[in-house]
Amino acid sequence: MLPASTAVSVRDNTLVEGSLVECPQTLAAYFVVEASDLDHAVWIGRMIPVADGWVEVRPLLTA
Repeated sequence: MLPASTAVSVRDNTLVEGSLVECPQTLAAYFVVEASDLDHAVWIGRMIPVADGWVEVRPLLTA
């Protein structure tokens, strides 16, 4: 996995550069998806329903 500095977080449908992992909330789940690029992965991440929290999109591999 690449460093947290490569992450993009989606919270309340707003993009936030970087990771929110230092927040006190607990990790609920994770998904591994195949996307053509980071923008495509963020688009997929925005479709994940989140009641109270955020979705963090982070690349695992680069081409």
